[in-house]
Amino acid sequence: MSSGKFKATHYTCYRCSHAHVNLKFPLLPYLLKLPGVAVVRSGGHECASRLKLFVKVKVHQMIYGMERWVGRVALVTGASVGIGNATARALVQHGMKVVGCARDVDKIRETAADLQQTGAAGQLYPVQCDLTVEAEIRAMFDNIEVEHGGVDVCINNAGLSMKAPLLSGSFEAFRTMTDVNILAPTLCTQLAVQQMRKRGVDDGHIITLNSVCGHRVYPTIPFYCMTKFAITAMTEGLRRELREMKSHIRATCISPGLVETEFAVRQNKDDPQKARDQYASIECLQAKDLADTVLYVLGAPPHVEINDIWMRPTEQTN
Repeated sequence: MSSGKFKATHYTCYRCSHAHVNLKFPLLPYLLKLPGVAVVRSGGHECASRLKLFVKVKVHQMIYGMERWVGRVALVTGASVGIGNATARALVQHGMKVVGCARDVDKIRETAADLQQTGAAGQLYPVQCDLTVEAEIRAMFDNIEVEHGGVDVCINNAGLSMKAPLLSGSFEAFRTMTDVNILAPTLCTQLAVQQMRKRGVDDGHIITLNSVCGHRVYPTIPFYCMTKFAITAMTEGLRRELREMKSHIRATCISPGLVETEFAVRQNKDDPQKARDQYASIECLQAKDLADTVLYVLGAPPHVEINDIWMRPTEQTN
């Protein structure tokens, strides 16, 4: 029996007569917490049923390919709600150390406590950060370097849309969308790659949540579409710069259609029912669908770089 990177030797535990597989793997404590992996009691002592562990972990890895990220560090921006929160949860459940940032970290703290209580394999670290303030972003990365050594995966999830037509929108709205949707992910990407290269990490990954609005213009939100077109350009520009550096760090953007989160409610804060009606009109994507997509992207073999994923609800027409 073999499992890729795992080296396994078989033995029999004389105290419980269980057939075991001894995994020569330094992150076994993390693996014991992964979904579907159990510690069993037998013969009056506690032992990991290695054969069961081996089989179940192997199946888990075949689905997600996440074994190489166990114990490594991910940053997820906008981790308090929606896609960011679901992604942070998924990564922690798969054994990663996740720094989740937002302006309001109370919900991230609640998520961290819930994950700890349910025995998740990794850990979630809440960090307060206003992504419109350069100094706060830089301080956050400095703290990650001190506390965790540096970022291995950077997930630029935070984003917002405001009602701001090109001919009548406020400069303040334009500035806020530019800061959060373009400048923040660009700076986070720059600092993350710097930390990776400083530590000799050549298999890191930058994933940015884009939108179908980054590929086509919708008439009611043209400036938001402009910011998302910038993410499309940023991801390809990043990919090319990394190749010129002979780096194997990968760059991906994920472009969803209508996702049922707080996003549209915040966009239509003066008429939240409009957002609810929009979500009720079709069977929308859910935050978990995007988190699963992030796992799929991260789980791709190192020689495979998924650059952009378009995904829409089956019922979405535009």
